[in-house]
Amino acid sequence: PDVSALDGLVIREVPVEPYMLTRACHERGATGVMDCMEQYSSNRHIVLFGLISLAKMDIVETEDGVASKEAERCSDTIISSLVGTWNTNMAILSSCLACLASLSDNYANRIMLNERKWMPVVVKLMKMVETQTDEVYIRYADGVKKVNVTSVSRHSRELAIYGCKLLFNMSCDESNREYVADSGLPLVTYVMKFCSEDPTVQHYGVLALYNFVYRNEPAHYQANEENILGLLDEVLDAFGGDDNLRKACKRTKAAMEPEGWRGNLGVKFDDSK
Repeated sequence: PDVSALDGLVIREVPVEPYMLTRACHERGATGVMDCMEQYSSNRHIVLFGLISLAKMDIVETEDGVASKEAERCSDTIISSLVGTWNTNMAILSSCLACLASLSDNYANRIMLNERKWMPVVVKLMKMVETQTDEVYIRYADGVKKVNVTSVSRHSRELAIYGCKLLFNMSCDESNREYVADSGLPLVTYVMKFCSEDPTVQHYGVLALYNFVYRNEPAHYQANEENILGLLDEVLDAFGGDDNLRKACKRTKAAMEPEGWRGNLGVKFDDSK
């Protein structure tokens, strides 16, 4: 894009790299980034770098304990990007989900998000995970062999990670837990199986599953129907050396016991082992 700059006594239109422009806007805060994104909404690079910038910001509540105007505008900008021009651009979509996950770290922002139609969008995005096939050349003693390697694409992993983190955060609040778990539990199960080799997806997925069933009897029944215990055993077998993930799995397995959904796991579950 071109921006106006002072060249001596003359104002000229000077080309600027999208990254440098959004980085400069970052210094003005979330409002500056969103102004830049709106001004250059047809430039996918500025939209992408703007979303990455927003995801790194900590947009807190007001003095009254409610979501700020910045947070409301940010959520509206993200949701419009998800359903607008760039609804097929995987890089932008995964960055949008990262922004929502970052916003949901704050309690006031979660209340604000609950007033918006975020769940149908997240359901659609998490079902978009896909694989990619790359040609790899392997050198042997007697020559070179070409093989095709299929793996989960980078942006699909990001969709799974931030989708699980968003659902984990949004199910923290008891008033919203049953609604989130109803649609979120099958989604989390799906992406955990799809990205079975990614420990970060598994970690956020297990944390989300625990929140879903905590003091939520319908989700507890639903989890048993989805064979979540079997999935947790697979995660433990694959990532038993990851201390944090192992503890989260064992805690979630304890919550999956017949009366585990009622809480009070500290009485019979030692989180230090």
